[in-house]
Amino acid sequence: MAQNSGDVTNYGGNFNTSGGLGIGVYGYALHSTGINYGVKGKTDSPNGWAGYFEGRGYFSGNVGIGTTTPGSKLSIVGLSEYANNTAALAASLVAGDLYRTGDLLKIVH
Repeated sequence: MAQNSGDVTNYGGNFNTSGGLGIGVYGYALHSTGINYGVKGKTDSPNGWAGYFEGRGYFSGNVGIGTTTPGSKLSIVGLSEYANNTAALAASLVAGDLYRTGDLLKIVH
């Protein structure tokens, strides 16, 4: 279902594929300047997901978590800081979560 509102067309629906090479949702930004989104998701629900992917993901450019301007292949902004693994666990982080101590990136174990 598509809705046209001025210069913006909004799409919604459920896309399924099976067998061979399938693409459930494909997005391509046509403009060569400005900020463009091939696929963009948003939710207002605190329990919702703007984007949810199962399986492998491929990103050919820079990826940002907590930033819209990643300066490297992976930029993470806004990690919580804890003195050590014990403090991170006490703050309800679980194994595999990321945190920092000063300038060091650490993984809860």
